[in-house]
Amino acid sequence: MTAPAATPPASTQPDTSHFNGLQTTGREYRNLSVDQHTMTRDLDQRVPLRDGGFLLSDVYRPTEAGSYPVLIAASPYPRQIQDLGAPTAIIEAGNSEFFVCRGYVHVIASLRGTGGSSDQWGFFDNQERDDLYDLVEWAAQQTWSNGAVGMIGISYFAIAQIGAAAARPPHLKAVFPFEVSPDLYEAAYHYGLFSSSFISPWLTMLGVTAPKSTPSGGATSPTRPARCSTIRGSIVRSATSTGNRPRACSS
Repeated sequence: MTAPAATPPASTQPDTSHFNGLQTTGREYRNLSVDQHTMTRDLDQRVPLRDGGFLLSDVYRPTEAGSYPVLIAASPYPRQIQDLGAPTAIIEAGNSEFFVCRGYVHVIASLRGTGGSSDQWGFFDNQERDDLYDLVEWAAQQTWSNGAVGMIGISYFAIAQIGAAAARPPHLKAVFPFEVSPDLYEAAYHYGLFSSSFISPWLTMLGVTAPKSTPSGGATSPTRPARCSTIRGSIVRSATSTGNRPRACSS
């Protein structure tokens, strides 16, 4: 099934993340793409879905006009994690600064029911696969895309790649699932014993890290007014932003 037509960008903002340059383990990188682009991000872009819903995504792209290959990372985690300036290994969606400066577009999407996306979160269900199919095809249609789409990311981002690949979207050319669990039951139940030391804190983390409004109705972030969406019937908050300024990348 072909994804619905793409919607135009809604807002842009300068990137504020700093990853302290290329962090390595001492290995030599061969044929590394040249760091030659500046980066702009488009926040809270609506990705239309076949059932009338939408996913919210942040698009990190070269400021220079052109069409580029696209890397997608999708999860239920807050997209604002990219703003932390944390070491690269903590940013499971991938280092936007590294990829964009070398000629890629990095799309970070919130799955259904999370981060301001519509409806309810389903946790690796068939609906999520359909949504990932539509996300890939949406990215392929954008003016900044050359139609070649790949997926990257660690942990949940990695498992989401497997689901997307199973849906077989025509423009998905490659996936790079790192730290992936091939068996969700085994991830929750080790040899038949429930792994509460992982699952319980993880589910708690999803709730704690969800953006929320202040008691007065304002947003906890000074630049992102709150908007509600549901996760299994509970209320969480997501965000919108305005502004348009690129910034130079650091290598």
